[in-house]
Order: sequence, then structure tokens, then C-alpha cells
Amino acid sequence: MGTVLLLWYESALSPFLTSSLIGDNAGWGWPREHALALYGSYTAMAYLTPILGGYFADRILGYRWAVVVGATLMTLGHASMAIEVNPFFLYLGLILLVLGNGFFKPNMTSILSEMYKSHPEKKTELIPSFIWA
Repeated sequence: MGTVLLLWYESALSPFLTSSLIGDNAGWGWPREHALALYGSYTAMAYLTPILGGYFADRILGYRWAVVVGATLMTLGHASMAIEVNPFFLYLGLILLVLGNGFFKPNMTSILSEMYKSHPEKKTELIPSFIWA
């Protein structure tokens, strides 16, 4: 998913969930504890699921298909979160984002590492850009 999305959720998800239901900057009016618990669970799973994504890529899917599955799941997750009629879609979107991140992040790293195997100097230049992407 990348550092940028994780930082965005850190700065935007909890304030949105805890904002009042009416007004110029309307949110969902959740108690702060519930919003932070959801964000904490999301963050923890975003760091744990790449272990499973790497395992499935090694044993079943392969790196390329794991990246495709991950990107598809993350796209569906963002689309689901855009539907604001029911909190179910928020939960579904976060679950899809976490699962997609688990497939995408470790396997894209493996693909890039393999691509630049014969050019280690270019790999060193690529790492900071990839971490922030």
C-alpha cells in the first residue's frame, strides 16, 4: 500500500470518523476510542498481512499474479470506501485494502529486486522511491 497511503489514513481516517455528523466538515460522529481502535487494527494488519501474501506468492500464485491480485483488491477497497451509505462499506474497504497490501507490497519488492539483480547501483537508487510509493 505504501507509506503515503498509510500516512494519509493516519491523518484523515480518525478525524473523519470522529467529526460531528452535521456541519461544514461532517463525519460519522464516532467516539474517539472506537475510531482509534479501528485505525490501530488496520495499521497492525497492514504490517502483518505481507507475511501471508509472500507465503501465497511463493507457494501458489507467483510474484506477478500476487501483485495483480493485490492491486485489484486495493482498487476494490478504495471503491468500497467511496460508498458512504453504510459503515459496512468502510469495514469492507479497509479489509480489502489490508489484503491487497499483503499481496502487493512484498511481491512488488521481489519483482523489482529481480529486475535490478545485475545492476545493484540502480537498485540502491530505486529503494527510497519505492518505499514512499
